[in-house]
Amino acid sequence: MQGRLQCIAPYDELSWGLIYRLWRSNDLRNLISQVKERNIDGINVTVPFKNSIIPFIEKLTLEAKETKSVNTIYLENNMDLVSSLL
Repeated sequence: MQGRLQCIAPYDELSWGLIYRLWRSNDLRNLISQVKERNIDGINVTVPFKNSIIPFIEKLTLEAKETKSVNTIYLENNMDLVSSLL
């Protein structure tokens, strides 16, 4: 099943300093690498990846742990991939 991963990339098209892009991919490992390399600032995770992306994350918020579901992923302190349900 191919899903959608919506990414916030560090470009400025709307003068906000960010651009929201839709990525259609099943390659979670590559996408996580893009965040770690700072090519992507954050990810909004959609179904069917809300659970399957968890093994790639270093830190989960309490809500994400309890629900075993992730909505957003970002790099915290330039080191750890963090996810949250927010």
